Amino acid sequence: MKRKLLVAVPFFLAAIVASFAITRCESQPEAKYVFYIIGDGMGINQVRGTEIYNKTKGMSPEEAQLSFTQFPVQGFMTSHSGTSYITDSAAAGTALATGVKARNDQLGLDVNEQPHASLADIALEQGYKSAIVSNVAANHATPTVFFVHQSNRKDYEDVTRQTIECKVNFLAGSSIIDEKDNAPFGERWIENAKQEGWEVFRSASEAAESDSDRVMLLADTLARETMRYAIDCHDGDFRLKHFTDAAIKYLKRKAPEKFFMMIEGGHIDYALHNNDAAASFVEINDMNESVKAVLEFYEQHPDETLVVVVADHETGGLHLGGYNSYKLSMEKLIHQNVSMEQLTTQLRHLRATGRGTWENVKAQLTESLGLWDEVAVTPEEDKMLHQIYQRSYVEGRDNRVVSLYADNERLAYEAIMLLAKKACVTWTTMTHTGAPVPYYVKGVGAESFVDVRDNTDIPKRIAKLMGGSLPRKE
Repeated sequence: MKRKLLVAVPFFLAAIVASFAITRCESQPEAKYVFYIIGDGMGINQVRGTEIYNKTKGMSPEEAQLSFTQFPVQGFMTSHSGTSYITDSAAAGTALATGVKARNDQLGLDVNEQPHASLADIALEQGYKSAIVSNVAANHATPTVFFVHQSNRKDYEDVTRQTIECKVNFLAGSSIIDEKDNAPFGERWIENAKQEGWEVFRSASEAAESDSDRVMLLADTLARETMRYAIDCHDGDFRLKHFTDAAIKYLKRKAPEKFFMMIEGGHIDYALHNNDAAASFVEINDMNESVKAVLEFYEQHPDETLVVVVADHETGGLHLGGYNSYKLSMEKLIHQNVSMEQLTTQLRHLRATGRGTWENVKAQLTESLGLWDEVAVTPEEDKMLHQIYQRSYVEGRDNRVVSLYADNERLAYEAIMLLAKKACVTWTTMTHTGAPVPYYVKGVGAESFVDVRDNTDIPKRIAKLMGGSLPRKE
Protein backbone atom coordinates (compact mmCIF):
# COMPACT_ATOMS: atom_id res chain seq x y z
CA MET A 1 0.00 0.00 0.00
CA LYS A 2 2.82 2.36 0.92
CA ARG A 3 4.60 1.52 -2.31
CA LYS A 4 1.53 2.41 -4.37
CA LEU A 5 1.28 5.72 -2.52
CA LEU A 6 4.96 6.56 -3.14
CA VAL A 7 4.59 5.75 -6.83
CA ALA A 8 1.51 7.92 -7.03
CA VAL A 9 3.17 10.95 -5.40
CA PRO A 10 5.33 11.99 -8.42
CA PHE A 11 2.31 11.78 -10.73
CA PHE A 12 0.26 13.78 -8.24
CA LEU A 13 2.97 16.47 -8.02
CA ALA A 14 3.35 16.53 -11.79
CA ALA A 15 -0.38 17.08 -12.12
CA ILE A 16 -0.22 20.00 -9.67
CA VAL A 17 2.69 21.57 -11.58
CA ALA A 18 0.90 21.11 -14.90
CA SER A 19 -2.27 22.58 -13.46
CA PHE A 20 -0.33 25.56 -12.09
CA ALA A 21 1.39 26.09 -15.44
CA ILE A 22 -1.93 26.04 -17.28
CA THR A 23 -3.47 28.45 -14.81
CA ARG A 24 -0.47 30.79 -15.06
CA CYS A 25 -0.55 30.61 -18.85
CA GLU A 26 -4.28 31.36 -18.88
CA SER A 27 -3.78 34.30 -16.51
CA GLN A 28 -0.93 35.79 -18.55
CA PRO A 29 -2.43 38.95 -20.08
CA GLU A 30 -2.11 39.56 -23.80
CA ALA A 31 -1.46 43.02 -25.15
CA LYS A 32 -3.38 43.11 -28.41
CA TYR A 33 -2.44 46.71 -29.18
CA VAL A 34 1.12 47.74 -28.31
CA PHE A 35 2.43 51.30 -28.56
CA TYR A 36 6.16 51.80 -28.00
CA ILE A 37 7.09 55.50 -27.88
CA ILE A 38 10.75 56.55 -27.81
CA GLY A 39 11.82 60.08 -26.92
CA ASP A 40 15.32 60.24 -28.38
CA GLY A 41 17.70 61.88 -25.90
CA MET A 42 14.87 62.61 -23.44
CA GLY A 43 16.32 62.53 -19.93
CA ILE A 44 14.37 63.26 -16.77
CA ASN A 45 15.49 66.91 -16.69
CA GLN A 46 14.20 67.34 -20.22
CA VAL A 47 10.83 65.94 -19.13
CA ARG A 48 10.64 68.02 -15.96
CA GLY A 49 11.93 71.09 -17.79
CA THR A 50 9.14 70.78 -20.36
CA GLU A 51 6.47 70.74 -17.67
CA ILE A 52 7.99 73.80 -15.98
CA TYR A 53 8.26 75.52 -19.38
CA ASN A 54 4.58 74.76 -20.03
CA LYS A 55 3.51 76.18 -16.70
CA THR A 56 5.62 79.28 -17.29
CA LYS A 57 3.87 79.72 -20.64
CA GLY A 58 0.62 80.17 -18.71
CA MET A 59 -0.83 76.65 -18.75
CA SER A 60 -2.71 75.40 -15.72
CA PRO A 61 -0.88 72.82 -13.57
CA GLU A 62 -3.00 70.07 -15.16
CA GLU A 63 -2.44 71.29 -18.72
CA ALA A 64 1.29 71.69 -18.12
CA GLN A 65 1.72 68.03 -17.23
CA LEU A 66 2.82 65.66 -19.96
CA SER A 67 0.38 62.80 -20.51
CA PHE A 68 2.94 60.07 -19.91
CA THR A 69 4.19 61.46 -16.58
CA GLN A 70 0.76 60.50 -15.22
CA PHE A 71 1.22 56.80 -16.07
CA PRO A 72 0.90 54.44 -13.08
CA VAL A 73 4.24 52.66 -13.58
CA GLN A 74 7.41 54.77 -13.82
CA GLY A 75 11.07 54.14 -13.26
CA PHE A 76 14.67 54.64 -14.37
CA MET A 77 16.94 52.38 -16.35
CA THR A 78 20.55 52.27 -17.49
CA SER A 79 21.30 52.90 -21.16
CA HIS A 80 24.97 51.96 -21.70
CA SER A 81 25.96 50.11 -24.85
CA GLY A 82 27.73 46.78 -24.99
CA THR A 83 31.18 48.37 -25.09
CA SER A 84 30.76 51.88 -23.66
CA TYR A 85 29.08 53.55 -20.70
CA ILE A 86 28.00 56.24 -23.18
CA THR A 87 25.74 54.84 -25.87
CA ASP A 88 24.85 56.14 -29.29
CA SER A 89 21.33 55.90 -30.70
CA ALA A 90 22.06 52.78 -32.76
CA ALA A 91 23.18 50.72 -29.77
CA ALA A 92 20.51 52.16 -27.48
CA GLY A 93 17.84 51.51 -30.09
CA THR A 94 19.09 47.96 -30.60
CA ALA A 95 18.76 47.32 -26.86
CA LEU A 96 15.20 48.70 -26.87
CA ALA A 97 14.23 46.72 -29.96
CA THR A 98 15.92 43.37 -29.36
CA GLY A 99 16.79 43.08 -25.67
CA VAL A 100 20.55 42.74 -26.29
CA LYS A 101 23.47 45.11 -25.95
CA ALA A 102 25.22 46.27 -29.11
CA ARG A 103 28.38 48.16 -29.91
CA ASN A 104 27.95 51.83 -30.74
CA ASP A 105 27.03 52.27 -34.44
CA GLN A 106 25.53 48.75 -34.66
CA LEU A 107 21.95 48.09 -35.76
CA GLY A 108 20.21 44.89 -34.70
CA LEU A 109 23.43 43.04 -33.81
CA ASP A 110 24.94 41.96 -30.51
CA VAL A 111 28.55 42.73 -29.58
CA ASN A 112 29.67 39.56 -31.38
CA GLU A 113 28.08 40.74 -34.64
CA GLN A 114 25.25 38.20 -34.36
CA PRO A 115 21.85 39.37 -35.68
CA HIS A 116 18.94 39.36 -33.26
CA ALA A 117 15.18 39.33 -33.66
CA SER A 118 13.31 42.51 -32.72
CA LEU A 119 9.85 43.34 -31.47
CA ALA A 120 8.86 43.87 -35.10
CA ASP A 121 9.82 40.24 -35.76
CA ILE A 122 7.82 39.09 -32.73
CA ALA A 123 4.86 41.06 -34.08
CA LEU A 124 5.10 39.33 -37.46
CA GLU A 125 5.39 35.88 -35.88
CA GLN A 126 2.45 36.43 -33.55
CA GLY A 127 0.12 37.72 -36.25
CA TYR A 128 0.34 41.44 -35.45
CA LYS A 129 0.53 44.04 -38.19
CA SER A 130 3.10 46.73 -37.47
CA ALA A 131 3.96 50.38 -37.97
CA ILE A 132 7.23 52.24 -37.44
CA VAL A 133 6.88 56.04 -37.25
CA SER A 134 9.49 58.79 -36.74
CA ASN A 135 9.86 62.50 -37.43
CA VAL A 136 13.42 61.94 -38.62
CA ALA A 137 14.42 59.87 -41.63
CA ALA A 138 12.79 56.46 -42.09
CA ASN A 139 16.25 54.91 -42.56
CA HIS A 140 17.77 56.62 -39.51
CA ALA A 141 19.13 54.68 -36.53
CA THR A 142 16.13 54.31 -34.21
CA PRO A 143 13.55 53.24 -36.82
CA THR A 144 15.92 50.79 -38.50
CA VAL A 145 16.96 48.86 -35.38
CA PHE A 146 13.60 47.10 -35.69
CA PHE A 147 14.40 45.54 -39.09
CA VAL A 148 18.06 46.09 -40.04
CA HIS A 149 21.20 44.12 -39.15
CA GLN A 150 24.29 46.20 -39.90
CA SER A 151 27.56 46.90 -38.08
CA ASN A 152 27.74 50.47 -39.38
CA ARG A 153 24.67 52.69 -39.10
CA LYS A 154 26.18 55.02 -41.73
CA ASP A 155 26.31 52.35 -44.43
CA TYR A 156 23.19 53.92 -45.90
CA GLU A 157 23.21 51.81 -49.06
CA ASP A 158 22.82 48.57 -47.12
CA VAL A 159 20.68 50.06 -44.35
CA THR A 160 18.25 51.46 -46.93
CA ARG A 161 18.20 48.22 -48.90
CA GLN A 162 17.22 46.33 -45.75
CA THR A 163 14.69 49.03 -44.94
CA ILE A 164 12.74 48.53 -48.15
CA GLU A 165 13.00 44.73 -47.75
CA CYS A 166 11.48 44.79 -44.25
CA LYS A 167 8.08 43.28 -43.43
CA VAL A 168 6.71 46.30 -41.58
CA ASN A 169 3.28 47.27 -42.89
CA PHE A 170 3.39 51.04 -42.34
CA LEU A 171 6.63 53.03 -42.35
CA ALA A 172 6.66 56.80 -41.83
CA GLY A 173 9.49 59.31 -41.63
CA SER A 174 10.66 62.66 -42.88
CA SER A 175 12.57 61.26 -45.86
CA ILE A 176 15.10 58.72 -47.06
CA ILE A 177 18.65 59.98 -46.48
CA ASP A 178 22.30 59.26 -46.98
CA GLU A 179 25.13 60.67 -44.88
CA LYS A 180 25.23 63.90 -46.90
CA ASP A 181 21.45 64.21 -47.23
CA ASN A 182 21.56 64.07 -51.04
CA ALA A 183 18.14 64.22 -52.65
CA PRO A 184 19.09 61.90 -55.58
CA PHE A 185 19.90 59.14 -53.08
CA GLY A 186 16.42 59.36 -51.57
CA GLU A 187 14.73 59.56 -54.96
CA ARG A 188 16.57 56.46 -56.19
CA TRP A 189 15.62 54.39 -53.16
CA ILE A 190 12.01 55.55 -53.22
CA GLU A 191 11.76 54.29 -56.78
CA ASN A 192 13.30 51.01 -55.62
CA ALA A 193 10.76 50.86 -52.81
CA LYS A 194 7.91 51.23 -55.29
CA GLN A 195 9.36 48.40 -57.35
CA GLU A 196 9.46 46.28 -54.17
CA GLY A 197 5.73 46.78 -53.70
CA TRP A 198 5.58 49.80 -51.39
CA GLU A 199 2.92 52.44 -51.92
CA VAL A 200 4.66 55.74 -51.21
CA PHE A 201 2.62 58.73 -50.03
CA ARG A 202 3.23 62.35 -49.10
CA SER A 203 -0.33 62.71 -47.80
CA ALA A 204 -1.13 61.38 -44.34
CA SER A 205 -4.84 61.00 -45.11
CA GLU A 206 -4.14 59.02 -48.29
CA ALA A 207 -1.66 56.76 -46.49
CA ALA A 208 -4.22 56.09 -43.75
CA GLU A 209 -6.77 54.92 -46.31
CA SER A 210 -4.43 52.73 -48.35
CA ASP A 211 -5.32 49.05 -48.82
CA SER A 212 -1.70 48.08 -49.40
CA ASP A 213 0.14 45.91 -46.88
CA ARG A 214 3.29 48.02 -47.47
CA VAL A 215 2.73 51.74 -46.97
CA MET A 216 5.51 54.35 -46.79
CA LEU A 217 4.60 57.89 -45.72
CA LEU A 218 7.22 60.62 -46.16
CA ALA A 219 7.19 64.38 -45.65
CA ASP A 220 7.12 66.77 -48.60
CA THR A 221 10.80 67.29 -49.31
CA LEU A 222 13.51 64.73 -49.95
CA ALA A 223 16.29 67.28 -49.57
CA ARG A 224 15.86 67.63 -45.80
CA GLU A 225 17.02 64.98 -43.39
CA THR A 226 14.25 65.95 -40.97
CA MET A 227 11.02 67.86 -40.92
CA ARG A 228 10.93 71.31 -39.35
CA TYR A 229 11.41 71.59 -35.63
CA ALA A 230 8.04 71.91 -33.95
CA ILE A 231 8.95 75.41 -32.74
CA ASP A 232 9.45 76.43 -36.41
CA CYS A 233 6.37 74.74 -37.86
CA HIS A 234 3.75 76.57 -39.88
CA ASP A 235 0.18 75.54 -40.60
CA GLY A 236 0.20 72.62 -43.01
CA ASP A 237 3.66 71.36 -42.07
CA PHE A 238 4.03 67.67 -41.27
CA ARG A 239 4.14 66.93 -37.55
CA LEU A 240 4.77 63.67 -35.72
CA LYS A 241 1.10 63.53 -34.73
CA HIS A 242 0.07 63.50 -38.41
CA PHE A 243 2.16 60.36 -38.91
CA THR A 244 0.81 58.85 -35.69
CA ASP A 245 -2.82 59.53 -36.55
CA ALA A 246 -2.38 58.08 -40.04
CA ALA A 247 -0.71 54.93 -38.70
CA ILE A 248 -3.42 54.37 -36.07
CA LYS A 249 -6.21 54.81 -38.62
CA TYR A 250 -4.44 52.45 -41.01
CA LEU A 251 -3.87 49.76 -38.37
CA LYS A 252 -7.38 50.03 -36.92
CA ARG A 253 -8.75 49.31 -40.38
CA LYS A 254 -6.21 46.75 -41.57
CA ALA A 255 -5.55 44.95 -38.25
CA PRO A 256 -8.51 45.37 -35.88
CA GLU A 257 -7.47 42.22 -33.99
CA LYS A 258 -3.98 43.31 -32.93
CA PHE A 259 -1.07 45.50 -33.94
CA PHE A 260 2.35 46.83 -32.82
CA MET A 261 3.47 50.42 -33.33
CA MET A 262 6.75 52.24 -32.57
CA ILE A 263 6.73 56.05 -32.51
CA GLU A 264 9.99 58.03 -32.25
CA GLY A 265 10.33 61.68 -31.29
CA GLY A 266 13.71 61.93 -32.98
CA HIS A 267 13.83 65.69 -33.20
CA ILE A 268 14.16 65.95 -29.42
CA ASP A 269 17.69 64.62 -29.74
CA TYR A 270 18.53 66.97 -32.61
CA ALA A 271 17.59 70.02 -30.53
CA LEU A 272 19.50 68.69 -27.51
CA HIS A 273 22.66 68.18 -29.57
CA ASN A 274 22.42 71.92 -30.30
CA ASN A 275 21.92 72.69 -26.59
CA ASP A 276 18.67 74.37 -27.63
CA ALA A 277 16.48 74.11 -24.53
CA ALA A 278 13.33 75.86 -25.77
CA ALA A 279 13.30 73.88 -29.03
CA SER A 280 13.77 70.60 -27.14
CA PHE A 281 10.90 71.38 -24.74
CA VAL A 282 8.60 72.15 -27.67
CA GLU A 283 9.69 68.89 -29.33
CA ILE A 284 8.74 66.92 -26.20
CA ASN A 285 5.36 68.64 -26.23
CA ASP A 286 5.06 67.69 -29.89
CA MET A 287 5.76 64.03 -29.08
CA ASN A 288 3.23 64.27 -26.28
CA GLU A 289 0.56 65.11 -28.88
CA SER A 290 1.22 61.64 -30.33
CA VAL A 291 0.95 60.16 -26.84
CA LYS A 292 -2.44 61.86 -26.48
CA ALA A 293 -3.56 60.31 -29.77
CA VAL A 294 -2.46 56.91 -28.49
CA LEU A 295 -4.34 57.43 -25.23
CA GLU A 296 -7.52 58.22 -27.17
CA PHE A 297 -7.20 54.75 -28.68
CA TYR A 298 -6.35 53.31 -25.27
CA GLU A 299 -9.59 54.64 -23.79
CA GLN A 300 -11.49 52.56 -26.35
CA HIS A 301 -9.52 49.38 -25.52
CA PRO A 302 -8.23 49.78 -21.93
CA ASP A 303 -8.09 46.04 -21.21
CA GLU A 304 -6.19 45.16 -24.38
CA THR A 305 -3.71 48.02 -24.90
CA LEU A 306 -0.15 48.51 -23.65
CA VAL A 307 1.54 51.94 -23.87
CA VAL A 308 5.27 52.23 -23.09
CA VAL A 309 7.11 55.56 -23.26
CA VAL A 310 10.90 55.46 -22.91
CA ALA A 311 14.06 57.43 -23.60
CA ASP A 312 16.95 55.74 -25.36
CA HIS A 313 19.62 57.90 -23.67
CA GLU A 314 20.17 61.42 -22.30
CA THR A 315 21.61 64.12 -24.55
CA GLY A 316 23.27 67.36 -23.52
CA GLY A 317 23.78 66.85 -19.80
CA LEU A 318 20.92 69.27 -19.18
CA HIS A 319 20.65 70.77 -15.68
CA LEU A 320 17.77 72.82 -14.34
CA GLY A 321 19.55 75.44 -12.27
CA GLY A 322 23.15 76.49 -11.95
CA TYR A 323 25.42 79.53 -11.86
CA ASN A 324 25.66 79.29 -8.05
CA SER A 325 22.02 80.14 -7.48
CA TYR A 326 19.00 78.27 -6.17
CA LYS A 327 16.62 79.44 -8.85
CA LEU A 328 15.27 78.68 -12.30
CA SER A 329 14.06 81.57 -14.47
CA MET A 330 12.24 79.64 -17.18
CA GLU A 331 10.28 82.78 -18.11
CA LYS A 332 13.38 83.93 -19.99
CA LEU A 333 13.08 81.01 -22.42
CA ILE A 334 9.44 81.39 -23.39
CA HIS A 335 10.22 84.36 -25.66
CA GLN A 336 12.31 82.20 -28.01
CA ASN A 337 10.13 81.42 -31.03
CA VAL A 338 12.57 79.73 -33.43
CA SER A 339 15.11 76.93 -33.22
CA MET A 340 18.84 77.61 -33.28
CA GLU A 341 18.96 76.23 -36.82
CA GLN A 342 16.20 78.56 -37.99
CA LEU A 343 17.92 81.51 -36.32
CA THR A 344 21.09 80.50 -38.18
CA THR A 345 19.12 80.58 -41.44
CA GLN A 346 17.76 84.03 -40.62
CA LEU A 347 21.19 85.45 -39.81
CA ARG A 348 22.77 83.95 -42.91
CA HIS A 349 19.97 85.39 -45.03
CA LEU A 350 20.69 88.87 -43.67
CA ARG A 351 24.36 88.47 -44.55
CA ALA A 352 23.67 87.05 -48.01
CA THR A 353 21.29 89.89 -48.88
CA GLY A 354 23.72 92.61 -47.73
CA ARG A 355 21.58 93.55 -44.73
CA GLY A 356 23.80 92.11 -42.02
CA THR A 357 24.38 95.33 -40.09
CA TRP A 358 24.53 95.15 -36.30
CA GLU A 359 21.25 97.03 -36.10
CA ASN A 360 19.48 94.48 -38.34
CA VAL A 361 21.10 91.50 -36.63
CA LYS A 362 20.22 92.89 -33.21
CA ALA A 363 16.63 93.38 -34.35
CA GLN A 364 16.55 89.75 -35.54
CA LEU A 365 17.81 88.49 -32.17
CA THR A 366 15.14 90.58 -30.46
CA GLU A 367 12.38 89.22 -32.70
CA SER A 368 13.49 85.59 -32.41
CA LEU A 369 14.69 85.42 -28.79
CA GLY A 370 13.21 88.43 -27.02
CA LEU A 371 16.66 89.81 -26.11
CA TRP A 372 16.78 93.53 -25.24
CA ASP A 373 12.99 93.68 -25.35
CA GLU A 374 11.41 90.98 -23.15
CA VAL A 375 14.74 89.84 -21.71
CA ALA A 376 17.08 92.50 -20.35
CA VAL A 377 20.62 92.58 -21.72
CA THR A 378 23.33 94.25 -19.62
CA PRO A 379 25.91 96.57 -21.22
CA GLU A 380 28.54 93.85 -20.71
CA GLU A 381 26.37 91.24 -22.44
CA ASP A 382 25.59 93.66 -25.26
CA LYS A 383 29.31 94.24 -25.76
CA MET A 384 29.98 90.49 -25.72
CA LEU A 385 27.35 89.81 -28.41
CA HIS A 386 28.62 92.70 -30.53
CA GLN A 387 32.18 91.36 -30.34
CA ILE A 388 30.97 87.92 -31.44
CA TYR A 389 29.04 89.58 -34.27
CA GLN A 390 32.14 91.47 -35.42
CA ARG A 391 34.55 88.53 -35.14
CA SER A 392 32.42 85.64 -36.40
CA TYR A 393 29.60 87.18 -38.40
CA VAL A 394 31.48 90.00 -40.15
CA GLU A 395 35.09 88.82 -40.22
CA GLY A 396 34.22 85.11 -40.53
CA ARG A 397 36.60 83.97 -37.78
CA ASP A 398 35.35 81.13 -35.54
CA ASN A 399 31.91 81.56 -37.04
CA ARG A 400 30.60 77.96 -36.84
CA VAL A 401 29.36 75.73 -34.03
CA VAL A 402 29.04 72.20 -35.38
CA SER A 403 26.93 69.63 -33.54
CA LEU A 404 26.09 66.08 -34.60
CA TYR A 405 23.27 67.18 -36.90
CA ALA A 406 23.82 70.89 -37.53
CA ASP A 407 26.28 73.59 -38.57
CA ASN A 408 25.10 76.74 -36.78
CA GLU A 409 26.22 80.34 -36.76
CA ARG A 410 28.38 81.13 -33.75
CA LEU A 411 26.26 84.21 -33.06
CA ALA A 412 23.04 82.16 -33.04
CA TYR A 413 24.58 79.66 -30.64
CA GLU A 414 26.01 82.28 -28.27
CA ALA A 415 22.78 84.29 -28.19
CA ILE A 416 20.79 81.19 -27.22
CA MET A 417 23.43 80.25 -24.64
CA LEU A 418 23.05 83.73 -23.13
CA LEU A 419 19.31 83.19 -22.95
CA ALA A 420 19.86 79.81 -21.26
CA LYS A 421 22.24 81.38 -18.74
CA LYS A 422 19.64 83.98 -17.85
CA ALA A 423 17.11 81.15 -17.38
CA CYS A 424 19.64 79.25 -15.19
CA VAL A 425 19.53 76.28 -17.58
CA THR A 426 22.96 74.71 -17.96
CA TRP A 427 24.58 72.15 -20.27
CA THR A 428 27.61 69.90 -19.85
CA THR A 429 28.04 68.53 -23.38
CA MET A 430 26.72 68.61 -26.95
CA THR A 431 26.56 64.82 -27.10
CA HIS A 432 25.15 61.92 -25.04
CA THR A 433 25.71 61.16 -21.37
CA GLY A 434 25.54 57.98 -19.31
CA ALA A 435 22.74 59.22 -17.05
CA PRO A 436 19.92 56.76 -16.30
CA VAL A 437 16.79 57.56 -18.29
CA PRO A 438 13.08 57.35 -17.46
CA TYR A 439 10.36 55.01 -18.62
CA TYR A 440 6.58 55.20 -18.23
CA VAL A 441 4.05 52.36 -18.65
CA LYS A 442 0.26 52.14 -18.76
CA GLY A 443 -2.17 49.37 -19.66
CA VAL A 444 -2.09 45.60 -19.99
CA GLY A 445 0.73 44.05 -17.97
CA ALA A 446 2.07 47.41 -16.77
CA GLU A 447 2.82 45.88 -13.37
CA SER A 448 5.43 43.60 -14.98
CA PHE A 449 7.63 46.65 -15.69
CA VAL A 450 7.97 47.71 -12.06
CA ASP A 451 11.41 46.09 -11.62
CA VAL A 452 12.98 47.20 -14.93
CA ARG A 453 16.61 48.17 -14.36
CA ASP A 454 18.21 48.25 -17.84
CA ASN A 455 16.94 49.21 -21.28
CA THR A 456 17.23 45.58 -22.45
CA ASP A 457 14.51 44.64 -19.93
CA ILE A 458 11.85 46.69 -21.71
CA PRO A 459 11.53 44.71 -24.99
CA LYS A 460 11.69 41.42 -23.09
CA ARG A 461 8.58 42.39 -21.10
CA ILE A 462 6.79 43.67 -24.20
CA ALA A 463 7.60 40.53 -26.19
CA LYS A 464 6.20 38.34 -23.41
CA LEU A 465 2.96 40.32 -23.39
CA MET A 466 2.75 39.76 -27.15
CA GLY A 467 3.17 36.00 -26.77
CA GLY A 468 6.81 35.91 -27.85
CA SER A 469 10.26 35.91 -26.30
CA LEU A 470 13.40 38.05 -26.54
CA PRO A 471 16.34 38.00 -26.85
CA ARG A 472 16.71 35.56 -29.73
CA LYS A 473 19.36 35.21 -32.40
CA GLU A 474 18.18 35.30 -35.98
